[in-house]
Amino acid sequence: MDHTKKYGNRGKGNTSYLSANICNEFISIMGKQVLMKIVDELKAAKYFSISVDSTPDLSHVDQLTVIVRYVNDGIPVERFLQFLPIKEHKAEYLAETLLKFLGNYGISIKDCRGQSYDNAANMAGKYSGLQAKIKEKCKFAIFVPCAAHSLNLVVTSFFQLVQKLYNFFSSSTHRWSILTECLGSNKVIKYLSETRWSARADAVSALHRGYKQILIALISIARDTDQAGETRNEALSLARKMEKLETIVLTEIWSNILERINKTSVSLQKDTLTMDVATKLFASLADFIGNIRNNFDQYESSVKENFPAADYKDRSQRTRTRSSRISFYDGSAETIQITGKEKFQTETFLPMIDTLITHLKQR
Repeated sequence: MDHTKKYGNRGKGNTSYLSANICNEFISIMGKQVLMKIVDELKAAKYFSISVDSTPDLSHVDQLTVIVRYVNDGIPVERFLQFLPIKEHKAEYLAETLLKFLGNYGISIKDCRGQSYDNAANMAGKYSGLQAKIKEKCKFAIFVPCAAHSLNLVVTSFFQLVQKLYNFFSSSTHRWSILTECLGSNKVIKYLSETRWSARADAVSALHRGYKQILIALISIARDTDQAGETRNEALSLARKMEKLETIVLTEIWSNILERINKTSVSLQKDTLTMDVATKLFASLADFIGNIRNNFDQYESSVKENFPAADYKDRSQRTRTRSSRISFYDGSAETIQITGKEKFQTETFLPMIDTLITHLKQR
């Protein structure tokens, strides 16, 4: 502080070490010291896992974010290493860039025991993705898709379907009349607001109440030869998504969750609310969602009673053998058979519920 006061306004020709160039150099030196400290820890730990993703910065330069995870003094830690400027997103190029960076700091890819990226083909591709390129260098580097990214894709896909249904029917008076005729006394589908819980709850609730009727309306439009080919194809595509057991179960679950969240939100906005009541409301909501976690079979059974023909995607996918390739030091590997139900539970239902509970407890 005293140095800044003394030298801050001395003008050119006076050494103050306060110029932008000097400050950037200080930051660069400190960054290198931190990086070398992390590298030393990583080498001492020996085994590690990697996680990378690309994102553009404010100057529109695409960068590869490199993160490592290892055990330090018996505690798992996750450390950011560096942003690497990249020119393309091909798996081979990304692998070369990553391996060159690790090699420059003496980090052996042979000690890698895990890798995690998003589900893009260039990253997660089984035969030519980045994970496959890394496995060519180290067979023990087990690939685990990013659970958060998978969850975001699932949740986004579901709510996109809700919005697409509204857009499809509301953009044509003829289609809207077909929908209202099929729904009868049920309320029509609604617009999905991005900000208001009440609007989201209403939109999903409307879909839940009129699910069968909405599906009938879509099938009717898809079979109507008087409709334009594009309209019929869109109706058929939406109908096929709605016929999947995963979509029906998600509608059932989200309808209950959003209804309870909306009620809690209304209570939290009361001007007479006290802190102890707010805490109890959050705890009650977390317990409610926790109970949903333990009652998946009940939701599935309820859905199957109303939609006996629904199934988890294609039957061929349900019985397909998925090789997990969990390689041990003796070279053995086990092959796991996973059903459509198990896949939906482990990759969608449980991450979705656990993420909601975690965020509620944090708040």
